[in-house]
Amino acid sequence: MVSTTTMEGNWRVCRVDSRTTRYGDPYRVITLSTAYEQLDAYLWPAVDVDPDSLAKASVVKAALEPRELGGRRFHALLDMERVNPQGVSGIAMLPRAACADCASLEAMLEILLDLPPCLTDFVAQVMTGDLGMQFVTVPASYSFHHACASGLLTHSVDCAQRFRLASDGFNDDEVAVGTVAALLHDVGKARTLDSRGRNTALGRMVSHEALTLEVCAHALSELEGQWAWAAYSLRNVWMWRVGPNVDWRKQPSLAIAVQAADRLSSELNKREGQAFTQEVNTHAAR
Repeated sequence: MVSTTTMEGNWRVCRVDSRTTRYGDPYRVITLSTAYEQLDAYLWPAVDVDPDSLAKASVVKAALEPRELGGRRFHALLDMERVNPQGVSGIAMLPRAACADCASLEAMLEILLDLPPCLTDFVAQVMTGDLGMQFVTVPASYSFHHACASGLLTHSVDCAQRFRLASDGFNDDEVAVGTVAALLHDVGKARTLDSRGRNTALGRMVSHEALTLEVCAHALSELEGQWAWAAYSLRNVWMWRVGPNVDWRKQPSLAIAVQAADRLSSELNKREGQAFTQEVNTHAAR
C-alpha cells in the first residue's frame, strides 16, 4: 500500500545504517532529526541521492512518502539534498535524536524567538556546523556541575532563564543582550570538552573562556556592523573577571547578573550531588 501524501522538510542526518532484506536486497535506514522531531527514512537502491547528503550531521532537504507494508508503516525516501538554512531555522536543525535534554533544546528555541532578529542570527551563526552539535551533546564539566550528557545545553539554558527572571531594572536591549551572554557564556566548552566531559587536546592548553571569544569572533564582527553596542557588551560580559587588581565596584551590572545566574545554576546543580552517570556514555555512542 502506497500513500499519495508526500512530506517535504529540512532535517539533520544523525545516522545511516546499511541493511539487507530477508531476500538479500540492500537498503539503508537514515535517522533524520530536528529539534522537534525524529524519524527513520528508508532508502532503496533505485532512489538516487547526492552522496554528500548522507554524511553524518549534514543538514538536508528531504522528500518522504509514508508507506505501509505487511502492516508496518514507514517513510520511504524519494529525494534528498544538502541545504544551508539560516537564522533560527538553522538552529532548529540541532537534532533531538542526539540530545539528552530535549526540553532544554526546545526552551532554547523559544528564547531565541523572543530576541531581536540580529541577536537570533548571531546565535545561529555561532551554532553552525559541528560546534552546535557539540553544544547540545557534551557535558558542562566532568564532575563539578551538569556532568551528564547535554549538560552544557542544560546549564546554558538554565543560566539564560535565571538571568531573565532576575532582569528587573534592565531595559529591553540589556535583557536581550544579557540573555545571549548567559546562553553562550560557556560555548567555548564545546571545543574544550569531549562527549565524556574530559578535556580535549585543545582544552588542555586553552581555557574555555578564551575559546568562547574565539568561536564567536566572526559572528561578533558581523553583529558589530549591525548593533555595535550589543557586540561590545557581549565581549565585556564574557571577559569581565574580578581579581586582585580589579575594582569590583566597577563591574558592569550585566556582567554581575549573568555571572550570578551562572554561579547559581552551577551551585544548585552541584548541591544535588549529581554523579557522572552512564547516560553520558550511552549518548556518546550514538
